[in-house]
Amino acid sequence: MSKSFFEDGIRFECQKCGACCDVEGGAVYLTDEEITAVSFFMGMLEENFRKECLTKDNEGHMIINDEHPSKCRFLKGNKCIIYPVRPIQCRTFPFWSTLLRDESAFQNLTCPGIGKGETVPAHIIEELFMAHRNFIAKISGLA
Repeated sequence: MSKSFFEDGIRFECQKCGACCDVEGGAVYLTDEEITAVSFFMGMLEENFRKECLTKDNEGHMIINDEHPSKCRFLKGNKCIIYPVRPIQCRTFPFWSTLLRDESAFQNLTCPGIGKGETVPAHIIEELFMAHRNFIAKISGLA
C-alpha cells in the first residue's frame, strides 16, 4: 500500500457499545466457512442455521437475517453472542478497505472507539484492510 493517513497507526479500542452492530440498512455477509463455524458455535445443524438465521440478498449472497430492521440478530444487549467466531466483516471493522480509502470517510464514522486506547500499528491495519478487501472480492465473485 502507498503512504496513507494511517502510516503512524490509528488509536482504536472497541468500546463494546454495539453501535457497529446496529446500523439501519446494514448487512452482514458470511462465507460458507463462516456459516459452518457460526452454526457449530451456536450448536445448530448448518442446514437449520441457514434456514433460521440467514437469507440471501438481491445478488444471492448469504447475509444474517435480522429480526430487527437495523440490529444484528446476534447482538444481545451490547454484546455479540458469536464474538469468538464473528464474520470477517465484523472482525475487520473499522479498518475496512472501503473506509480507509480516504481519511475523511474514516473520520466520519460514528464509532466511539476511534481515538481511544492503544495505537493499532499500520502493518496490522494493512492486514485488516487486505483481509476485508479479499473478503469483498470473494463475495463479489472476483477472487
